[in-house]
Order: sequence, then C-alpha cells, then structure tokens
Amino acid sequence: MSALVWSDTGRVGRGDDPLSQSEPDALPPPTDPRWVALATQGAKKPIKTLALKLMLARINQDTKKNATPVAVKAAVDELYSFFSTNPRIVAEDASQLLK
Repeated sequence: MSALVWSDTGRVGRGDDPLSQSEPDALPPPTDPRWVALATQGAKKPIKTLALKLMLARINQDTKKNATPVAVKAAVDELYSFFSTNPRIVAEDASQLLK
C-alpha cells in the first residue's frame, strides 16, 4: 500500500493507485475559514504530528497576543505553507483538522 501524497495543486491521493488519484481530497485554499479557526482557536481533535503540534501551539499563542487581521493572515499563511509542503507528514492530521 502506498502513502497518501499531495500534488503541487494541493490534492491528495495514494501514490501509485490511479483510482484514488482520480478522486483526491483537496487541501482547502488559505482563504477558507477553517484555517483561521485553526490558527486562532487551535485543534479540537488530538494532533499526531509533533512538529504540527508545536507549531500550532506557538501560532495559537501568537494570535492570542496579537489578533489583528495581518497577524492572523500571517499565521494562516504559515499553517497553509506547512501543510502544503509536508503532505506526507500531516496527511492524517489534515484529514481530521480540516474536515
């Protein structure tokens, strides 16, 4: 069985399984309100990826101290960048956190 992978377009599928690649889940765009909720309120479900857990804790602290639109957008951009550049690492967490 192959691992879940995202393409450059933000879509997820199973590496060499053509059927699952034809119906991949899309990573929501950074303008999706779920990113803002994740950046400002944190995760409502347990996070399995240590790097994501640490980054999200820091981002939540930062947005509590400074909740200006510019700071929240920077936090969302950082989260989106992490998810889109580390698809294999965060695939399981992404499916839970961004439902």
